[in-house]
Order: sequence, then C-alpha cells, then structure tokens
Amino acid sequence: MFKFELMIITVVAIVFISSVVKRYFAYKTQTQAGNSAAQALFDENTELKKKIDAMEDRLKVLEAIVTDRNFQLDDKIRSMS
Repeated sequence: MFKFELMIITVVAIVFISSVVKRYFAYKTQTQAGNSAAQALFDENTELKKKIDAMEDRLKVLEAIVTDRNFQLDDKIRSMS
C-alpha cells in the first residue's frame, strides 16, 4: 500500500513541477518580449525627439526670416508690382 501512495505522490509532484517550470518559461518569454517592445518604443521616441528638435531649429530660422524688416519690405514691393 505504501508503494502505491508513494507512486501517486511522485506523479503529482512531477506534474506540479512541470507546470511550474512551464509557467516560469512562459513568463520569462513574455517578459523578454515586453522588454524588446519597450526598447523599440524608447528608440522610436528618441528618434522623434531628435526630429522635433531639428524642426524647432528650422522654425526659428524661418521666423527670423519672416520677421526681418528687409523681408517685409521686399514682400510689399513685390505685391505692388
């Protein structure tokens, strides 16, 4: 009788341990995929910030050109012709 109980306990332990190991590897895979996606978003965010900075610089130059008095005079002269 004792051997039968030991066999049942062994089978239950094997099933339990395999279930825990399976869940662990599924969690680890999911975490790595999440980290990969987060890194991709971080890289994209950094790239977009660089583009915004470049566009702000260009906008400052354009504002300086448009608000320049010589530009405004040229524009008025052209509109009179």
